[in-house]
Amino acid sequence: MSIPVVRWRSRLGACAALSLALNFAGSAQQYSFRHYGAADGLQNLATLSLAQDGAGYLWAGTEGGLYRYDGTRFRLMSKAEGLPCATEAHSLHVADDGALWANICSQIFRFDGQRFRAVAGVRGMMSGTHTMANGERGRVLIATLAGLYEAAPSPNGDGSFSAHPYPLEPKLASTTMRGIARNGKQLWFGCGRKLCLEAGGKLTVFGPDEGLPDEAWDAIDFTADGSVWVRSPGSLYRKPPGAARLVQENGELPPSNFFGALAVGRDGTLIVPTDKGVAFRRDGNWQIIDEHRGLHAAMTTAAVEDREGSLWVGLVGAGVARWLG
Repeated sequence: MSIPVVRWRSRLGACAALSLALNFAGSAQQYSFRHYGAADGLQNLATLSLAQDGAGYLWAGTEGGLYRYDGTRFRLMSKAEGLPCATEAHSLHVADDGALWANICSQIFRFDGQRFRAVAGVRGMMSGTHTMANGERGRVLIATLAGLYEAAPSPNGDGSFSAHPYPLEPKLASTTMRGIARNGKQLWFGCGRKLCLEAGGKLTVFGPDEGLPDEAWDAIDFTADGSVWVRSPGSLYRKPPGAARLVQENGELPPSNFFGALAVGRDGTLIVPTDKGVAFRRDGNWQIIDEHRGLHAAMTTAAVEDREGSLWVGLVGAGVARWLG
């Protein structure tokens, strides 16, 4: 049975809301958020990750398990859905086929619309919200403490997936991998405490010689101007289009106590969760929305723009917030 598409009503899309907010950078303007907590079924209020799957459901990974929002309430996923535990749910990833993949219970699980099924062959899972990316031919790439893995469908056609080490140069064998993202034929990933690019069979490593300090690069994303953005818990760097070096962006950006996270809105706004609110960059201007401007908590960990344009923000201690028009 297929899952019905869930739709949420919003008075203004997130794109319009973000544009409005950024026009008032530096002001003390208040914004309206709908907060979701225990009364809405979300029994753990430390949200670590957010995603919307191909069927339209919003998912929230928390310190106490994985929740699915059906447009009315959040519901904890349990053994009835195939999850053996309700521990920290870190990276959530939506594959090309719309299926949700989750890093929970120190494993990787794929939700087939009815149940979660463990992906065999993956070891050394780590925390972070950007540890999976789409590969080729329906495969999913997974960054772990033990290296990079590639999960592929089982040849017997039973819907299961299994993983094997992704082929990389010998010098990267068993290297801790962190954030990972694909941009066309380019595969970017945090390798050890550096940034790696695999393209056309060639590996390029970016480190201090290329302007990038040795840090844990947990998140990678791209903007329409061709920039590559990388985030550690304490820093944000950008590789301008065509440049060989990376440059630091907004050295006064607050850090993240958990891990670095990034998101890019459909209008090109860069969204950066921090310990002191969620930061937005548009047209070179920055602003931070915190508890003084509408959020119930300043510590933010994740952000996702849903298909109807609403922006959802993961909060530590206050559940999930949806930005209203």
